[in-house]
Amino acid sequence: MSAPLVLLLPGNGFAPVRLEPALTALERLGGPLRLRALIPPAGDDFEALLEALDKELEREPPQLLVATGIGALLAVCQRARGRWW
Repeated sequence: MSAPLVLLLPGNGFAPVRLEPALTALERLGGPLRLRALIPPAGDDFEALLEALDKELEREPPQLLVATGIGALLAVCQRARGRWW
């Protein structure tokens, strides 16, 4: 059985390098959970963006979603559409 997935849906200006210290610490602890950032694809069509996020999350639903900035707006929109929870 794999460790629980915590998914970060970040805001603008996020750089994956920011997760490196956390990923290193999790590896030292033996991987009690997995941490992954989902960078939303660029685009002007908001509905298409939400659909792309749906497809990505259907591949492997997280046990916990952490969202900041525009990522939080996307998460709220998805919840309003009855998705992810």
